[in-house]
Order: sequence, then C-alpha cells, then structure tokens
Amino acid sequence: MAVCVQASMESSSSKENREHLSWRDLVEVIFTKFVTGPPEKEEVPLPQPMKVIGAGLGRTGTSSFVVALQRLGLKSYHFQDGVVDTPGHVDIFLRHAIAIVHQNGRGNVGEIIQGISMAGFNATADYPTCLLYRELMEEYPNALVVLTVRGGGNEQEEALSWAESMETVLHASHVTGKRMPWRWLLRKFHQLGEWYLPKVPWDPNTKLPEKNAMAMAYLEHNQQVQNTVPPERLLTFRARDGWKPLCDFLSPVDPIVWENCQTLVGTPYPWVNDKDEIARAELVFWTVAVAFEGILWLLGFALIWFLSRQLRRGTTRDRSKED
Repeated sequence: MAVCVQASMESSSSKENREHLSWRDLVEVIFTKFVTGPPEKEEVPLPQPMKVIGAGLGRTGTSSFVVALQRLGLKSYHFQDGVVDTPGHVDIFLRHAIAIVHQNGRGNVGEIIQGISMAGFNATADYPTCLLYRELMEEYPNALVVLTVRGGGNEQEEALSWAESMETVLHASHVTGKRMPWRWLLRKFHQLGEWYLPKVPWDPNTKLPEKNAMAMAYLEHNQQVQNTVPPERLLTFRARDGWKPLCDFLSPVDPIVWENCQTLVGTPYPWVNDKDEIARAELVFWTVAVAFEGILWLLGFALIWFLSRQLRRGTTRDRSKED
C-alpha cells in the first residue's frame, strides 16, 4: 500500500491528547523530517515488551484504534509516531522492504522488533507493523492480537468498501507523488509502498492497484490472521463494537489498562474520521507542487533571459572591437 504520510513532530504531551492529524501536521513532518531533521530526544525511553499487536490493515478504523490504545495507557507504534517520528526507523523499514521485494530475502525483522522495543513502544497498530504480526507474536508469546476490520455489511461488501477507501489514499499519493518536490521528498515512502501490496496487479488505466484484487488481498489477510493466531490470543474488532469487548480482551495485559477500562466502558469509543484530512492534505500537497514547479519555471526563464542578454552583450562588444 502506498503510504499516506500522516505524521507530526509534536511534544510528547500533545501527542497524548491528539486524536487526529491536521494538514498542518502533515506539512510540518515533511519539512522536519527532510529539511531540519528530527529534534533531539529529551530522554531515552526504557525498552518495553510488546503487549498488544495490531494485525488489522490500514483503513479499518486504525486511527481510532490508536487513540483507544493511548487512552488505555499504551504507547502505540504506527506509521505516524513510530516510523516517521522515531529517528532512523524510516531507513530500517526501507531496508526491510527492499530485501523482501527486490532481493527475495527475509528482511531485518529482528532489527525492527528491537528498534520498536528500544524506542519504548508496547503496542502496534496500522501499517507497517500489521504485516509483521506473526514475527511479533513469536517474539512476544504473551502479547494479545487485535484484528481491526472494516465495519458494516457482509465480508464482500466490507472488502470492497475497504478497497474503495484505499483507492482514495492511493490516488492522492500517486498523483502528488509524481510531482516536484514530493518526488524527491517522498521517494523513501513510495519504496516502502512496494512492500505493502507486492502481489496485487495494477490497473494500466488508473495506474492504481485493481480494486477487486485489493478487496481479495484484504480478505486473504484477515483470513490468514484468523487462521494463524490462536483463538485465545485474538480479538476481531470493529470500531462500532465499542469499549467493552476491547477492554474485556485487553485488561489482563497490564494493570494500567484494567484501571483505565473501569472508566472507559460505557463511554463513546473514539471515532477519528480522517477522510476530510486526507482531502485537505492532497490539496496542500498539490498547491505546494504547483507553486514549486512555477518557481522552477520562473528561474528557468530568468536564467535563459540572463544568458541570452550576456550573449548579446558579448556579440556587441566583439562587433565594436572589429569596427
């Protein structure tokens, strides 16, 4: 799956209160990551064992699930706070993706798992760690697995709904990612995307993964998770299910989770609708691309004008000398 770059570089206190990303966050992380570099960490977190493994693909309520994990007292590793905000983790995952896709290797899962632990995370959600749920399970035999799925309808309708949702994200990434300066700045994230859907054919007309193939990949992933994870370690969860099944399942992992669940059950489950934010982000990316390319054109014309003016001056001097 092409990566929708939804990340921000904020203070740790603001991260705990944040429930969704704004387009300002998205622009900020691009320039922080690639222009100014990441800020220095104020303190080194203690290594943490994994307690909750999110096996659900993106666009299955994972943004809401991330907020839920935070309210339960867990530190969730996902694309935003994990891959982008943690120094060096983009490159760690990029090396893994290249090994898997281009070198037919096993990648560097051990390095990834160690990096997540050393950064102080004790839960995972969303891409890219949802693709490593088996390896995480083996490393942490006491961790519980939550498979977030898209709610509503039967399985086929659910899968097609997911594929359509992914098309929205992929279209934004595909269109803006081909233009400057994003072609440079987002190159690594597009390389990661090759790992996400390696077996899904791409439509030659839309230049996007085929919808039916994506829907099938969604169903196959969910079925694989359900066949792989022991029933006592797995919860298949929809956001509409609310806090109770999630708390009943996760309370044993940590006393803090149990304590927080006492006040959360009966309250509305977090609902993060990032569709509007994606549309705003696409508009911002498009505007920046148009402005950047316009500046390049102006600089090009200015250079041509300057060189032609210098050439005319040189020709005039030569003629004056001849006279």
